[in-house]
Amino acid sequence: MGPPTRDDVVGAVQAEIRYNLRDWLATVVDYSFAEVSTDYRYTVEGMVTNPSYVRQEVLLGIRAAL
Repeated sequence: MGPPTRDDVVGAVQAEIRYNLRDWLATVVDYSFAEVSTDYRYTVEGMVTNPSYVRQEVLLGIRAAL
């Protein structure tokens, strides 16, 4: 069982760069960053687990309006 109070910080940033090749065709780069930070901990079968994480994604692609 965890502590009765907790201190969490949750943040996210997203950005996109798009270059139009034609009126109907574009190349795209998407970036997203998310962070969850907490002082909360819990124990499962004698192991202490920290649920905090950082996640980054970069997506490259082509978009077409058909």
